[in-house]
Amino acid sequence: MQLLFVPSADTRRVIDEMIPPFTAAAGAGSGKIVTQGVKWAALGLQPLPHPALQLVIQSENAAAAERLSRLLDGAAKGLARRKELSQMFPGIDQLLNKLTPGIKADRLVYRVEEKALTTVLPSLVQRHEEAARRASSSNQLKQIGIAMHNYLDVHKSFPGAAKCKDGKRLLSWRVLILPFVEQQALYEQFHLDEPWDSEHNRKLIPRMPDVYRSSLRLPPGKTTFLGIAGETGMFPGCNGLQIRDVTDGTSNTIWVVDADDARAVVWTQPEDLTPDFTRPLDGLVGHFSDGFLALFVDASVRFLPKSISPQKLKALFTRNGGEVIPES
Repeated sequence: MQLLFVPSADTRRVIDEMIPPFTAAAGAGSGKIVTQGVKWAALGLQPLPHPALQLVIQSENAAAAERLSRLLDGAAKGLARRKELSQMFPGIDQLLNKLTPGIKADRLVYRVEEKALTTVLPSLVQRHEEAARRASSSNQLKQIGIAMHNYLDVHKSFPGAAKCKDGKRLLSWRVLILPFVEQQALYEQFHLDEPWDSEHNRKLIPRMPDVYRSSLRLPPGKTTFLGIAGETGMFPGCNGLQIRDVTDGTSNTIWVVDADDARAVVWTQPEDLTPDFTRPLDGLVGHFSDGFLALFVDASVRFLPKSISPQKLKALFTRNGGEVIPES
């Protein structure tokens, strides 16, 4: 596989005009270090069983190639010194430090061999996939938060933990907000006076909307988007809450979390997460290696690191605890 890049005259002009002068350490001079240094570039990947990555940059002449080499070498070593980059992508500092080109007259040749690729690339791919999953889940939680507030506008309260009959929980709040996530037709299919696992309602489980699809590893109809249950949570029972019930503040109260797959429930089932305040992080870190996503009552979505203190997390789980939120 090979990719070829040939910058146009307009691209060169923009670079010349927009890039500020480089420092002496980077070779000194204007953006012409780049525009003269790159007539074309080709990136090639040698396939298995011995993968290798090669980048060839054709310059105008040998002097331009030398200036560009110093610029790129300085940039790579600068990135390698950034601790946060090494923490995110273990081994990338070693890879960047090895990116010294072979200069063949007016051409630069960078080559990364099999060992470096198999050491660093998996972590890069994993981080990229995790970032994509995090963005997708954040968007889904945001949609749920907006739906909850639209529900409030219509029903004058947020949805309760479940649709109930004679005190018995029948269907989850995830069913109750279906009309507000553009699923009115599906909502009308449910028998709201029957439990989630009745003969009729059970047939609708496979039709779970994409907004609740939180993990590709789960079987169809299961979700890890769980509300915070319990007396002090946002889903204490059958009756829905109002804004005035959130005395700790809507921006200080977690509403829904993206839990790990072990906590998954059938999306129509009236089951959520009741935190263990002695170990409030239990069941939350699984989809992402360094924390979890949470929807707050103000409809904001935040990523909370696994290093969060138990005291702070406990405070965020309660809507009316009156706690002072710790800094960490």
